[in-house]
Amino acid sequence: MPTYLNHFQSFIDAKLPSYQDVFTKDDMVDWIMPRDNKQPRNIVEHLLKRTTNYELRDDNDPPSRLHDDLFFMTEPNSFRRYHPGVDPAPIHWMPSGEFDADRAATARRSHQQRNVATGKFAYEEELQMLLRDRPEELEQGLRLLDGGVEYRTSIGLIDLLCLDAKGNLVILELKVGATSDQVAGQVFRYMGWIEESLAKKGQRVRGIIVARNISEKLRLSVKNRGVDLYEYELTMLGGTQKVTFRKRG
Repeated sequence: MPTYLNHFQSFIDAKLPSYQDVFTKDDMVDWIMPRDNKQPRNIVEHLLKRTTNYELRDDNDPPSRLHDDLFFMTEPNSFRRYHPGVDPAPIHWMPSGEFDADRAATARRSHQQRNVATGKFAYEEELQMLLRDRPEELEQGLRLLDGGVEYRTSIGLIDLLCLDAKGNLVILELKVGATSDQVAGQVFRYMGWIEESLAKKGQRVRGIIVARNISEKLRLSVKNRGVDLYEYELTMLGGTQKVTFRKRG
């Protein structure tokens, strides 16, 4: 067994005695970090590669192998053990086990077309990757903090931690679909932790929530409390998925 897989197997042995036991990204990060010198971002990427129904698992080189068929995603940030013969067959873009850039590009376009047809990203990680690489598309001057992807705190992982044009710390919480006002409490907790544990004297801490649809309850929950709201829209332009953002007042 590849060395890195030992950490996942030890997690399964210790934490997932049955196929009904679920865990989150935070749980996996907390398990592996003391055992391996990996950043949370790398751990999450390895987890997704080993998630059998995650359509983008083979988006990087090398693609997944049969020994990577370990987990099943039940909902965003909720996983359990993969149950062979019960769960759908694992997704593998590269049946030969060798990375094929053309095959990957074709599979990626097909996935993006389905996204546009449904009007939303299939996975929060897709929205995260977009804003990780181009945060300025959301707000001019916004830039990713070093180590700001899946930023680890004692109360959970922040999707993206950024700095704005004025040097303020900005917490980005990403949701691919509609949102309830519960996400507001999550962002306020992260803001409090960052204010106490990371922010310098006089440095402001803000929040941004990005979702396909912002509910009225959420809008009222964050009004005048240092949190901005954005909705995204997906379209196809010249065969390429295009994302636009609209700020909600």
